[in-house]
Formats: sequence, C-alpha cells, structure tokens
Amino acid sequence: MNLFKFQPGDSVFHRLDPRVKLLLVLSVSISIFTVNNLVMAAGAFLSLLLIWKVCGLPLRNLAKMFRVLIFLFVFITAVQAFFFPGRIIIIPLGTYSLTLEGILHGVMISLRVSILLSMIPLLTLTTETEDMVLGLVKVKLPYKYAYMATTALNMVPTFTEEYEAIKNAQLLRACTIFEEGKFKDKLRGYPSLVVPLVIGAMRRAQSMGVAMDARSFAVTKRRTYIRELVWQKRDTIGCILVVAAVCAMIVGNSLLNQSGIGVYAAYFA
Repeated sequence: MNLFKFQPGDSVFHRLDPRVKLLLVLSVSISIFTVNNLVMAAGAFLSLLLIWKVCGLPLRNLAKMFRVLIFLFVFITAVQAFFFPGRIIIIPLGTYSLTLEGILHGVMISLRVSILLSMIPLLTLTTETEDMVLGLVKVKLPYKYAYMATTALNMVPTFTEEYEAIKNAQLLRACTIFEEGKFKDKLRGYPSLVVPLVIGAMRRAQSMGVAMDARSFAVTKRRTYIRELVWQKRDTIGCILVVAAVCAMIVGNSLLNQSGIGVYAAYFA
C-alpha cells in the first residue's frame, strides 16, 4: 500500500470533513514541538497509532517506512548524544562527552519526527484528492496553490510506481547491483534510476502544463465545483476533540515536567 494514495474506507476518520483533518495535522505538527517530556511524546505517538488502527489502516505499512528511516533516527540520536549538554556522562570525551541526557534528547527528536511523518499519510490515505482541494479552498487558500499542493502529493505514488518499474526492468536485464552489490556499487548505479525518473517527471510536467492551458486553468477567479463539502455535527465534535487533545497534551506535558516524570534534562523541569 502506498502511503500517499487514498484508501477507501468507512471509518469515522474517513467520514470527517477534510478541514477537521487539516486542523488535526496542523495543530499536532505545531504543538508537538512544545512537548519536551518523553512520556507525553510517547503517549502522543501511541495515540496516533491508535487512530491508524481505528481507520482500518495496516500498521505494517507504517512500519516499513520507519525501517527505511531507522538510520536517520540512529544518526540523530548519535549526534545529540555527543553534543547535547548533560550531567550523567557515559563516556567522558572532554567537551563532547557521551551523555545520557543527549541520548534521551535524540530519542525525543526521533519521536517528534515519527509523529510528523505519521500525520501526513493519515491525511492522504483517508481523504480523496478532490475533497482535499475543496478543504484547502474552504480555508481561504487560493485554488491555484491548493491544486499545486494536492498534485505534488499525487505525484509521490506515481514516482514510486515508476521507480519500481525501472528497477524491475533492470532486474530483467540481469542488473542485480541494488540487491547484491556493495555500497559503492549501489551509489554508482543510482544514476541509472534517477535519470529516467527525472526525465519522466519533466515530460509529465510538460504534458500537465499543456493540458491545464488547454482548459484555461486559473483564468477566472471564481469557480464552481461538482462536489461540495457539507459541515455536519460529527465534524464539530471532531474539532472539539482535536482542540481538547492538543490542550491536554500541552497541559499534561507541563504537569509531567513538574512531577519529574519523563524529564531527561534539568532545565526542562
């Protein structure tokens, strides 16, 4: 399953207005940077996984994404372990000693990144492109920019499919660099994947531009839509729950810091 392609479903989250989902993504993406407590950050991440489960989205696909990003998380944790100031020194190396607080701060940053990366697929997998465009327009974003944003998201599955097609074509020609080759060989072989992708993207962009010009895209400032978004009672309840959840996360973070639970640095308390 592609993480940026709409997956039909009948869950409560699927039926919510796109504006409620946009509010959830924006509010959590901003407020998560105010959270500096490990317990609260872990709780927020687990709550997000619960929403994935409620939506009927398989968590194994999210796990595949995190397996790809595991090296990024390890790198972030390693950098913070040596450069973040701390009192509990594990390996003394002078100014840049390995500290426990640094390791925990790296874990904290990794949790924040994980939450951010889990939010975007939650929006794209449960919202059709047309509804997403309408949602952005309803929040006063110009249609041109709304169309650009949704088109960029729609191109991700296309690039993924083209990547797999090029890779399979190379396998049919007995090119096994990416399966059996060494790291240096893989680096040398990547141009054979990147160049066709870039050329294909340029051709697709040109064709899309011609098609948009042929349909007089953005000539009129006001436009009509076949589909209309209807705000319902569940959407109001959803907004209230989103605001309540964000407030609870911020207040809970402060209370946990005051109690000393989940605090990994003295000046966060």
